[in-house]
Amino acid sequence: QRDREGRVHKAAASDASDLGPPEKENQMTKRYVVLLKSNNKGGELLFFDPVTSACSHVVRMKYVTGLEPAPTMLNALDIDDQNGVAWRLLPEGSHEDEVHDYFTRWLHHLKVTSLLYDLNGNGRSRTTEIIFEGYLAKRGNYNTANRRRWFQLLTTQDGEHLLRYFKEETREIKGTISGFSEVLAESGNSFSVLTPERKYMFTAESDAERKAWMDALCPLLEEARSQPSNSGKTGRASRMRSPTTTLLSVATIAGRLRAGSRS
Repeated sequence: QRDREGRVHKAAASDASDLGPPEKENQMTKRYVVLLKSNNKGGELLFFDPVTSACSHVVRMKYVTGLEPAPTMLNALDIDDQNGVAWRLLPEGSHEDEVHDYFTRWLHHLKVTSLLYDLNGNGRSRTTEIIFEGYLAKRGNYNTANRRRWFQLLTTQDGEHLLRYFKEETREIKGTISGFSEVLAESGNSFSVLTPERKYMFTAESDAERKAWMDALCPLLEEARSQPSNSGKTGRASRMRSPTTTLLSVATIAGRLRAGSRS
């Protein structure tokens, strides 16, 4: 599949699963996905049935209002329109590192193909961005055993800094930490993050990784101190539930795209 200029966006055609219509909110359907590039007009995201090879639906990137990592699932990507989350993509791979690599490449190519970003992938408006990520062992508050989790340090659309952590086995969200006030070096490969609610203890897999995490966190604290305080924010780690966003059906999206093509 090619656009009018005859180009297929490099590294942007692969197997992926997408979250289906509202009546199948928690089911993922396997699709072969192709991203087409059209200069200055956004691109098109085409979904193909892997059995029949038929194109099941098309998303025009110029109508996309947001791209961000899914808040409840590791290596999944949410595509928003004016009504909220329209699609969730979960790339497939033979192992976790390959899935993460596909996720990173898909996010990059979707950014530069949408009209939300410039050609370098820089947002023309504030978006949710992953600043740093990797494995850390987190000490529990009540059960003080260390649990290995995948952590993501993010800056949200509202300028808030968050640490999300995911279960290693299922890739599902385990919790979110916000309201950082201080980052301290601890013994060994450990460091701590202070919030108004508690002190969180983390252990990296090496001293170099601990330093990398602290180098990522400390500038955010300096930035936060220079901003007016928001008394509505707390530093509590929240437990995440399954997505409750109303998703759009294929028919609804197709109707909107047809209407948009006439304007």
